[in-house]
Amino acid sequence: MRLTVSFLVSTLLSICLLGCISAGTVVAAEKSSVVEGFTSLIIDGTNCGLLHSVSGGASCVEVVDNMNSTGHFPQRYPRGSYCEPISLQIGIDIPKALRAWLADACNAVDTRKNGSVLYCDRTSRAVSELQFTKALVTEVSLPACDKRSNEPGYLSISIEPLSTLLTPASPNSPPAPARTGEWRSCNFALEIEGIDCSKVLSIEPITVKRQGGDLSNAVGGQAPTPITIVCSNLSVVLANSSVPAWKEWIARCAANKQPSKNGSLVFFDSAHKEITRIKLYGLIPCKLGPAPNADGVGLAVAEISCDRAVFGAESTTGPASGTMGGGASSTTTRPIGR
Repeated sequence: MRLTVSFLVSTLLSICLLGCISAGTVVAAEKSSVVEGFTSLIIDGTNCGLLHSVSGGASCVEVVDNMNSTGHFPQRYPRGSYCEPISLQIGIDIPKALRAWLADACNAVDTRKNGSVLYCDRTSRAVSELQFTKALVTEVSLPACDKRSNEPGYLSISIEPLSTLLTPASPNSPPAPARTGEWRSCNFALEIEGIDCSKVLSIEPITVKRQGGDLSNAVGGQAPTPITIVCSNLSVVLANSSVPAWKEWIARCAANKQPSKNGSLVFFDSAHKEITRIKLYGLIPCKLGPAPNADGVGLAVAEISCDRAVFGAESTTGPASGTMGGGASSTTTRPIGR
């Protein structure tokens, strides 16, 4: 009897052990099928840096219902193709070529680029790439800035390509750049003409977005939609000690005694060396009041209207017709070809 019990116990232990080994093998196999790596952005043959994230870029076919079909099962048919926008996040320290492309977008200059998103494994071997043609930058968002935080921040860029194609990586793909230190949200400075900004603690993300320019509206001689570059307001949290100067600024603007001001948002590295500068035009304070309790006690929040936010690099062809510095409108009536 004792031998029988011992045999049963040993048999059960062996089965459990084999089951654990098999499960571990399956888990290991599942993990090995996931390839770790990174992505980088290539513009006109130049590798512009590693991406923090990337999404979109699928080739799509629009399928619509046939309104003339009869019966219980309405027919559908394809009506043209299009590409999803590509959303990218990249570090603040970008090369000159990408900086100039973003400057063109902020200046309503129609600069279309060819390029790809390169997918590499952890040994830096290029595996695949998402090629795109005639892409246009349609939106740029700056990262949030906060003196009280050490979190990394990234530029968010949206581009609209004319076409995309996912292919195996070319053996001649440009090499990936060396990894650089991440920009931290505390390393910034706001500069506004004649205004003390030393007590500014944080700035919400600023977004520059392109609207209009669609030729699909130009039917029967109708003019195409004009291009408009829209910049979001600045939401600034500052210490109460600097409120009097800001209050005087808002009072003078309300009384039409002072035109709009210009300024800059400057990003630094950990050694306080300037990385990039965003030029701000047409700044007008439109609200000043106490900050929400979540931001802290003894703080104020100011909302500032901004006509334009432009990367410090010169655009490739200069501002578009109808755009000027110093608070002028950034609207142009030039159509954009698709």
